[in-house]
Amino acid sequence: MAVTFVKSGDLLVNRTDQELILKKGVIHSSEITIDLENSAETFLNMLEELISGNEITVERNHIYYQDFMTLYNYGFITSALNKTKNILFLVENHISTEKLNNAFTSFNAEKRNEYISDEDIKSIQSSTDFIKETEILNKYRNAFKDYDYIYYLASLTSLYKIRAINKLMLMIQKPFFLGLADNENIFITGIDPKITGCFECFEKKILAKFDFRELHVPNEHGSISHSELFLMASILHKNIEQTEVNGISMLMGNVLYFYFPNFEYSFDFNRRTILCNTCAGLNQIHFEEQNIRSINILKEFEQI
Repeated sequence: MAVTFVKSGDLLVNRTDQELILKKGVIHSSEITIDLENSAETFLNMLEELISGNEITVERNHIYYQDFMTLYNYGFITSALNKTKNILFLVENHISTEKLNNAFTSFNAEKRNEYISDEDIKSIQSSTDFIKETEILNKYRNAFKDYDYIYYLASLTSLYKIRAINKLMLMIQKPFFLGLADNENIFITGIDPKITGCFECFEKKILAKFDFRELHVPNEHGSISHSELFLMASILHKNIEQTEVNGISMLMGNVLYFYFPNFEYSFDFNRRTILCNTCAGLNQIHFEEQNIRSINILKEFEQI
């Protein structure tokens, strides 16, 4: 896989006969000095292409890829993202895809029901028909096989659908990212079914703080403000860029929370919880049985 880089807009370049000095930022400034005499000619030629305003494309296995990744992580260069083919960016049906697609070029936002029908959402949540569930598993495992990641934006009032998406992603073992809005609050998280907690693990920690109505109604609707929508999309856009360059997402397993009225922000981790039936069931983790054994052990200690 190759990544295309361009220089950052506010990059300052100072030259001497022996050094090339790159600077960026004012208060949070970064500076790096490159030795012209001891640096490889090929690397310097590629860097000069960037400084002159041209794009360069570097394969991940290129000898100098790590050097350009370092320049990227310090902000001296950025990634020139085109439409990314290995991600699917879905939004709940009440969210405008036109606004997002006009503002962002790295992904093409599409309605959730164009890929995952309301009927399948109900079937996933009901979990009463094993044959139907197996059909859904095979259907979406094949439909999403070409995507490395799924992105999904929704209002938290669509809780029924969010839970279904969460369960489906765990069923097919597909890493995914959620952007969720609720009345001037937004939550953003990355979930890897094999490593992190799922949405319901996260839900156990925060949902008790909120008063939801009709949680189990499959046809609920919500609204997302421009501010909520574009902040979520901007952070996820940056995540797409960073994941392409670094090969991993720094958002995976973490939860970002923003409260707009006073601009409060917090950061948390999303770990698996023994209270999560979805993780326990779909990952064959017998939390309940393990817990019972622990209780029995404690009882034995009490008797000693």
